Amino acid sequence: MAEDTPMLGKRSAAFAAAASIAVLINTVLACAKDANAPLKKYMASLTGHDWTTQGIAVVLVFVVLGLVFLKIGPAEKARSGAMVAWVAGAVVLAGVALAGWYMIF
Repeated sequence: MAEDTPMLGKRSAAFAAAASIAVLINTVLACAKDANAPLKKYMASLTGHDWTTQGIAVVLVFVVLGLVFLKIGPAEKARSGAMVAWVAGAVVLAGVALAGWYMIF
């Protein structure tokens, strides 16, 4: 990557890192619910539907991690291209993992 690649702002970097992790957690949670009927039933009991609970949980993970990363600032040193690659990589990995999960199970 070129030296003149712009840096992301502190907030953008923190929430980009949080988004990468939230995407992966969402994928793990989707697979865990499919593999564990009691977990799926419990999550459905919390909000009326397991996907609603999952959505709320993932948004909370995103917000909390974003705020934590904002406070400790590890991602702010990353170049914008690297952060975009991290988010895109997480999304591609999640897509491949979900496709593989649903093909196998």
